[in-house]
Amino acid sequence: MNKKFAKFVLLYQYGIKEVNNEVFKKLISFPKTDFILFVSSSNMRRFKEHDYVKKYIETANIKFDETKHNKCHRVMADYYKTLTNQEYY
Repeated sequence: MNKKFAKFVLLYQYGIKEVNNEVFKKLISFPKTDFILFVSSSNMRRFKEHDYVKKYIETANIKFDETKHNKCHRVMADYYKTLTNQEYY
């Protein structure tokens, strides 16, 4: 939480149970912190209705177009943007 120092966090495929909505919101609350979160968006598209996924992600808010497989990354990025209350990149 120290505002004097910039921080960088790289989260690579730790799984949705490790970086759930609560953890994501905590990450965006840290001052001067950049992070990159890798999510297997194609797996999210494929297993969106699985109970295990629903346990950690609010899948009702994720709308994949099954005819546009190459857009699943954008859908997931848009989902995470809905968890913020300000502009993030």
